[in-house]
Amino acid sequence: MSAKPLYGSNTPITVTLDNLANGAIADSTEFNNTALLGLGFRIGVDAKGSNAAEAGSLIVYARGGLVTGKLATDKNLTRIGSIVLNGDTAVYGEVLYESPAPFFKLSFKQASSGGYALGASGNSAFILSENIQDV
Repeated sequence: MSAKPLYGSNTPITVTLDNLANGAIADSTEFNNTALLGLGFRIGVDAKGSNAAEAGSLIVYARGGLVTGKLATDKNLTRIGSIVLNGDTAVYGEVLYESPAPFFKLSFKQASSGGYALGASGNSAFILSENIQDV
């Protein structure tokens, strides 16, 4: 018996990131990890600031819970990582959500360097589950 990685499908995350204001949080739809059975999730993000002077970041959090619909509040989010913005140039970054909750939403917070929102377009996120298979 030996183990190797088993990846799910690269799936778009349903969340509105375009024009996300500085300090605002956008939540995705809820994921049911009792069905997905991911040991971890890779989250890929395409992000674009709205101003050439932007040097902030888009912070990715998990809003986890043991029961569907009963998830952590804003003050109890689990920080996963951040995507550093580069002005109004599109950037791509990935973060890894390890040991995910049975039910979770991904929360994205715009942390601008100058009070800027994200761009009006060009912002999206994707998720890919990771597991182990016996070969």
